[in-house]
Amino acid sequence: MSKPINDIYTELIAIAEAELNRISKTIPDDPAICFVMLLEMTRMYDYLHFGPDDELKEYRLSFQQVDVLKSGWNVAISFLFKPITHFTGIPAIESSEETRKSAISMLYQFGCIALLKRTAEMG
Repeated sequence: MSKPINDIYTELIAIAEAELNRISKTIPDDPAICFVMLLEMTRMYDYLHFGPDDELKEYRLSFQQVDVLKSGWNVAISFLFKPITHFTGIPAIESSEETRKSAISMLYQFGCIALLKRTAEMG
């Protein structure tokens, strides 16, 4: 017997909320660290959209996967863009393979959550 469609939408939202809760536990409280994470996501987001095609092949992301990353942008900002109470300079780190992959992974996870919610809201 198949589930009523409303139950499926409710399940999608529950899955999205559970994932959001899981990811939010990994986000640091320190606004400076969040800024650095957001900065690396911005670097990768721009690179994946405007970087040279031959260099982008190393990430092996399809157009659809990049589109999911794009969907995660607003969710990422809502979690990582925190007020800085005292300004002591712009925190920055050198971009590395590890930080780039971490940024892509988090953006992708946020994108999946956004797509799940959007799908459920269409019902």
